[in-house]
Amino acid sequence: MAQDGIVRNTGFALLAQITTAIFTAALTIYLVRALGPERFGLFSLALAIGGLGQTLADFGIPSSAARFIAERRGDSAGVSRVLVSALGLKLVTATLVAGALSLAAEPIAAAYGEPALAWPLRAMAISLWGQSLYTLSLNVFMALARNSMNVRLVFAESAMEATASIALVALFGGAAAAAFGRAIGYCFGALVGFALVVHLLRRRPGRAERRQGSRAILRYALAMVVIDTAYVAYAQAGPLLIGAILGATSVGVFAAAARLIVPFGYLGDSVASSVAPRQAANALQGRNVHAFNAGLRWLVIVHAAMLAPLIVWAGPIVALVLGPRFSESAEVLRVLTPYVFLRGVSPLIAKTVNYVGRAGRRIPIVLAALGIDVVVCVALLKPLGVIAAAIGTVVAYCVYVPAQFEICRRELDVPLGPLTRTVARALLGATAMGAVLWLVGTGSLSTAAWLLGGAAALAAYALALVLSGEISVKEIRRGLAAAARVSSRGASPPGATSPTDQRSAV
Repeated sequence: MAQDGIVRNTGFALLAQITTAIFTAALTIYLVRALGPERFGLFSLALAIGGLGQTLADFGIPSSAARFIAERRGDSAGVSRVLVSALGLKLVTATLVAGALSLAAEPIAAAYGEPALAWPLRAMAISLWGQSLYTLSLNVFMALARNSMNVRLVFAESAMEATASIALVALFGGAAAAAFGRAIGYCFGALVGFALVVHLLRRRPGRAERRQGSRAILRYALAMVVIDTAYVAYAQAGPLLIGAILGATSVGVFAAAARLIVPFGYLGDSVASSVAPRQAANALQGRNVHAFNAGLRWLVIVHAAMLAPLIVWAGPIVALVLGPRFSESAEVLRVLTPYVFLRGVSPLIAKTVNYVGRAGRRIPIVLAALGIDVVVCVALLKPLGVIAAAIGTVVAYCVYVPAQFEICRRELDVPLGPLTRTVARALLGATAMGAVLWLVGTGSLSTAAWLLGGAAALAAYALALVLSGEISVKEIRRGLAAAARVSSRGASPPGATSPTDQRSAV
């Protein structure tokens, strides 16, 4: 069972995220214009309710199964046994939650005073059933170090969802049509995912396969579902409390800034999906602790480069992207800057804890982060305004990320000295970068100022890293040569032995 190399696997993971982001952005723009505020609001409400149900439908099983699959990477029979066990559990949880949401659709619609919400909720029940199985396939490929398969899966699901949603809305209109388009996309994605898994394993996990390890998967999943639920609550605590205390307009100010920083997490998620599974206790391949250290180092370097622009140029960035009506979002963006840095390294750290089998230790950490966020918001929202939600997010993450890193450090014996030096040097470079940006200006910027100022700031950052000894000239040359080799090889690297293997790096 071939697997992608770490760099190539990370590239495929990033490509998958970019793919779904493009389709999602295009579909959102279409739905907003085609449905209008009222019907798009119904669709969004159904989507939010379905998202809460999704956590219950998953029940932590995809993440739990991924850990045990990663431990058996290279053993097709062992992977198949785990997959069959996980699939059986997922069918039960997804069917129960989807059925419950479908039955509760009318009572929920009545509680909101929106009778037209019932059918979108029924469609969302079908959607979360398909999405639950689709998510399992994504986690299987991640655990097997085959994110190249996820690119195909994400493209198939995203393209089908966009096509079906646009066609149904054009023909019938309404929020229910959009919700059924989403359901078609995810059910199609579930079928494609199962077909790709069977093809990759070269063996069909059928009736003859004994369902071994269901209890172990479910036991570990219990910890994951607590973590997932608490994290979803943490992610939504700020907007919900802002809405309750300050009103909907303030929610928009905070949410606008929060949406701007979403793409900054893509690289961290991609590196985590490639590196974290290799930290599982695999009897055949062992743990690749060097990959964890290297990945963490480069994530620190890359995300430190985002600090200066988000602090110094927060005003121009908000004015350019969001427009003058969201000028208050600039200060929120500045306050959230430490969160952007920590969010860059958090996925690798958190997923590594999951894969080394210590997810249970994350429970008190994520609950503490949730509590801190809520307390800060409740205490400071009235005197400070919407900035308090950003402060709560940052303070909570300053506890959440280091506490989980301590688990990784103990499990993988990660040395603190090199990482501490990298952080210090990266922050020094960010300071130099910020000085250049400040000299260029912090008000309205011309096109030349954006381009030349940004280039000069990046050059200052790179020069600081080189002069401080964090990055050597030899390392830069080696990286450029590696990038050139990857681009010249394309999708057919040496050593591939089959049509499927030829599309992945060795």
